[in-house]
Amino acid sequence: MQVLPRRCVITGLTQGVRFHRVWVPARSGWSVRMDLPFADMAYRRWNVSWLLFYISIGLACAGFLAGIVIAALGNVVGAVVYLAAVFLPSASWRLLIRGNGPEVVRQHRGAIVLHVPDEEAAREMQSRIDAFEYRQNFLRTAPARLSKLTQAAKPTSAPDTSDLSDASDQSDLSEQSSRS
Repeated sequence: MQVLPRRCVITGLTQGVRFHRVWVPARSGWSVRMDLPFADMAYRRWNVSWLLFYISIGLACAGFLAGIVIAALGNVVGAVVYLAAVFLPSASWRLLIRGNGPEVVRQHRGAIVLHVPDEEAAREMQSRIDAFEYRQNFLRTAPARLSKLTQAAKPTSAPDTSDLSDASDQSDLSEQSSRS
């Protein structure tokens, strides 16, 4: 059952939207894998930005090694290459990934706070999730409500008065016999 609407989380488009399983970055450094709606063009752009980010990490590793080797040979350019390699992944992350797609802001006890670039998509997602949570809570608590209703509907059993009625019948008989 899809809870999320068919509205692209990046562009807000409703035409040509499909759900894709993607790794969504979290600000804590972890990633969360989830199914999110993307328009075809936005999904391609999302994948290309991740590809470019991973290429920048590869270039940074090569820059570290090249910077160390060049600096060991006594050239100042090695230090510049080394420093550029340090800042390359961070710059590519800020330019390509952060703020340009969905991002997990916070995770707490199974709940995920997701930042979505398109405000209309965020509002629609939130209303759908609220309705889904209401249904889930309603269904989860339904057996408890049902048992309370059936307990309230059950007739209360009357106390057992069979012993009392026999004694009262005998006392009535003894009173009648003493009167006669």
